[in-house]
Amino acid sequence: MLCSMWLILILGNTISSASESIRLVNGNNSCSGTLEVFYNSQWGTVCDDGWDLLDAAVVCKEMGCGDAIEAKSGAFFRPGGGYVLMSNIACVGNEPTLSSCSSKKFGYFTCDHSKDAGVICDSLVRLVNGSHSCSGRVEVFNENLWGTVCDNGWNYSDAAVICKEMGCGDVFEQRIGGYFSQGSGPVWLSDVQCSYSETSLRHCNLPGWGQNSCGHEKDAAVACQSRIRLENGFNACSGRVEIFYYRWGNPEFGTVCDNNWDLSDAAVVCREMGCGDAREAKIAAYFGQGGGPVWLNDVNCVGNEITLAACKSQNTEDYSLHYKDAGVICQSLVKLVNGTNSCSGRVEVFFDGRWGTVCDDGWDQSDAAVVCKELGCGNIIEAKNAAYFGPGSGIIWLSDLQCASSSTLRNCNSKGWGQNSCGHEKDAGVACQLNIRLLNGITSCSGRVEVFRDRQWGTVFDDGWDLSDAAVVCRQMGCGDAIEAKGGAYFGQGPGQIFMGFVNCFGNETMLTDCKFQRWGMYDHSRDAGVICDPSLRLINGHGSCSGRVEVLYNGAWGTVCDDGWDLTDASVVCREMGCGDVIETKSAAHFGPGSGPVWISDLQCSNTDSRLRDCKSSGWGRGSCGHEKDAGVICKDNVRLVSTTNPCSGRVEVLLAGQWGTVCDVGWDASDAAVVCRQLGCGTVLEVKSAAYFGMGSGTVWMNNVKCSGNEPSLMGCSYNAIPNRCGHEKDAGIICGSVKVMLRVEVKARNGVDPNAAGIIDRLSEEIGKKLQINGNFSLKTWSDGKIFHERIGAAP
Repeated sequence: MLCSMWLILILGNTISSASESIRLVNGNNSCSGTLEVFYNSQWGTVCDDGWDLLDAAVVCKEMGCGDAIEAKSGAFFRPGGGYVLMSNIACVGNEPTLSSCSSKKFGYFTCDHSKDAGVICDSLVRLVNGSHSCSGRVEVFNENLWGTVCDNGWNYSDAAVICKEMGCGDVFEQRIGGYFSQGSGPVWLSDVQCSYSETSLRHCNLPGWGQNSCGHEKDAAVACQSRIRLENGFNACSGRVEIFYYRWGNPEFGTVCDNNWDLSDAAVVCREMGCGDAREAKIAAYFGQGGGPVWLNDVNCVGNEITLAACKSQNTEDYSLHYKDAGVICQSLVKLVNGTNSCSGRVEVFFDGRWGTVCDDGWDQSDAAVVCKELGCGNIIEAKNAAYFGPGSGIIWLSDLQCASSSTLRNCNSKGWGQNSCGHEKDAGVACQLNIRLLNGITSCSGRVEVFRDRQWGTVFDDGWDLSDAAVVCRQMGCGDAIEAKGGAYFGQGPGQIFMGFVNCFGNETMLTDCKFQRWGMYDHSRDAGVICDPSLRLINGHGSCSGRVEVLYNGAWGTVCDDGWDLTDASVVCREMGCGDVIETKSAAHFGPGSGPVWISDLQCSNTDSRLRDCKSSGWGRGSCGHEKDAGVICKDNVRLVSTTNPCSGRVEVLLAGQWGTVCDVGWDASDAAVVCRQLGCGTVLEVKSAAYFGMGSGTVWMNNVKCSGNEPSLMGCSYNAIPNRCGHEKDAGIICGSVKVMLRVEVKARNGVDPNAAGIIDRLSEEIGKKLQINGNFSLKTWSDGKIFHERIGAAP
């Protein structure tokens, strides 16, 4: 179906020549549009009969534009209003005005507005090095040379004329002092005086071309509102494409029909938005249906156009075909480096072909919030300074940012690109809330995958869900490698909507939303996807899995935590993140032995609301002066317990999951499983495996079923098991009896004369041989008597 119908009304955005005898209407800038002429005290259009490039050349010259690029026919820029006043124009091409050419006048021909003529001329003004197509350094063309404009006297009215001439929205701000970097060549104009009513800079009061003493450090620039926007996307560089046209003098945004929409078209949108390369061209209202009119159809870009309006297309106005709204996914020109997850890190921006950092002078929550929004993350947690995430390299692009509600960092006020004296020790960073989370898992790095969209959380459908998809989630969460991709609501069914399905990741994407996926039409929560990742936190050298020296994974390396400021609040975050019970005790001064590698964090200031240690405030990653003699540790309550007896080493097995205690089903429960629990609780070896609620029925959820331990796992949670809610009732609750058997043996040795059996070398060798002969599985020791000896000379017969 063609998304088209003729729009029979007069649209604004009219550009007139200095002589006011011709004007261009509905074009992309001051040098393109439907041609209108002033004749018999009224404005009207020109019929395209005989209309060619020679005629267009005269119009371009009269308008003060560059060479004629195209002569347009068939009401290319939409049909005009009023009368068709001229037809059959025949210019030689060197005439000073269109009225000097031969033509038929009104009343001597028959033509309607479906044949209105138009032109596309080279523009004699351009914006260079801006953050999008409607911002940049102002350059003008004169005597076959591009040159700049001096900022002497440069004000809002002057900038507004540029915005109007470029076909952009209202002026956002005039810029001075070479804000978008310094130009080259002549400085053509200075002390420009526009009254705001002009339609072209050349119509303003100009002192003269090249008559100034300005240098390029004073190059003038402008930031106008863009004529294009992306709506309902994952970040500032993805979404439904919307463009505005002036109707009755007021701008109105509308969408683009997806007929023939491809990557070349998307590339132009990405460039116009100031984003990176086009990654995908989206169709069929992938980002939801828009409102207002569908302005464009059958867009056909080569791919190197500066704006979408410069591409060939069919102009239309339709309100019923939003199911075909086009969209794009572009690469972002801002990134976070060395963070603890995909939504935290050192801020880096891409400009002039290079990545660079941002100085923390003036860096605050408002500036950081813009970065969070631009990257599609959640709300701002904290603005970081003083190279909190480590110093960057290369150029420092921005400083003294003053962001308000700007959609991207590059649209904020600042000193200008590269205009600062900062060093990388002042690199700015940010910590934003993640737009992804894992629920109902054993630790913070496992659980049901949920993503944030439209101000609510939703799940992921498991069709096609595999380890490559899980790897992206693990990386985005700041966890280790993906261990398993879980389907079938392994971690329980989620509530709300299902936001993603049929996910297809390569595995190297930064965020799950960077992967291909289906956004609509999934409703079955029994297919909710989940992941199990290697944790980014571990406890070493402790007793069991819930005590030990605290170590964190950052930037691909494990390191320790300094005990400066280490307290119960910090330790409780570790216990919670590890899936353990409440904190029992904090340990300092390398209580569990000194670690190795970097000491990553110091001076932690965790709150009770922090779910992960890496989310807590600290002095920064790798910035402390601690040695490993100050490594912090923790003792947490175990996430497994034995209930219903007075003996702490026997009872019904209960596990802590999602903050609640529950039981274990006895289906598949065996000695290997029980041995892991006994060892985890420090209760020796397994003596008996119990089933059928031997120690009484528990309450709450039956958290684990079909447990399969090899026997050497550090904790029960490290074993394979089925977490899907099942029909196993509490009458099948599993239990164990752990303990140890103490065996005492009398050992007699016969020593040669002069040999002391209590000599250290002999005792060591003897202990080794006894252990081998008896095949001891457990602890073995030789008793030392009060005199410090193990062997004594026997007097009399052996008992």
